[in-house]
Amino acid sequence: MNTLPEIIRIPMRDGVFLSALLCRQDSAATVLLQMTPYIADRYHPQAQSLAKRGYAVVIADVRGRGDSGGDFDPFVQEAADTPDAIDWLAGQ
Repeated sequence: MNTLPEIIRIPMRDGVFLSALLCRQDSAATVLLQMTPYIADRYHPQAQSLAKRGYAVVIADVRGRGDSGGDFDPFVQEAADTPDAIDWLAGQ
């Protein structure tokens, strides 16, 4: 069982990429997504715990935070970026 974190880049419709932490087992089917301005790495213990229970956990830094591209504008960009992230994750 591998629940080590992996950094992924999630493309947004306007070409910006969000940086995200992914923790999962190979057999994970359900994805839990959290968008955060507080830097995804700080949630690694919680993500790893949920991954051990069979979830794929994705914690994405919002625009302009952590290693995500774009400009940080609190509570504005999440309305478009969250559905983009969900669509991209569903296609993986």
